Amino acid sequence: MPNNDVIEHLLALYWVNVHPYVPVLNKNLFLQQRENANDPPSPLLLNAMFAVSAEFSERPSVRSDPETHETGGWIYFDRARALLDDFMDAPRMSTIAALILMSIYQQHNTRRSGISPGYFRRWMYIGMANRMALELELNKDC
Repeated sequence: MPNNDVIEHLLALYWVNVHPYVPVLNKNLFLQQRENANDPPSPLLLNAMFAVSAEFSERPSVRSDPETHETGGWIYFDRARALLDDFMDAPRMSTIAALILMSIYQQHNTRRSGISPGYFRRWMYIGMANRMALELELNKDC
């Protein structure tokens, strides 16, 4: 995980630049979880949030190549990808949100855009998120 200064910076960018357009999280619940050491947000979700947020950052420390703005978030996206298998054992709202954010990151990221493995992977992330949502019966009226 990045240091606390970077975490706060990326989360602030997330709430301003991502959440208003892709509100996949309950902000109040997320903030409560951050304060609760017994039930913190999943590292998969955090890294997915950091990946999409880093694209809005001017800080070189959030880039794989400090000289190249387009590499913002690669570090966190790669961490999220590495963690993904650990969170596929049971459907969770946090995993659904992370998968949606990972798909968005792949869509906007030039390194992985176009007809490449990343192009197809983003659709796989959406498919996995959809399947988990169905398992949780999010398609049913309450």
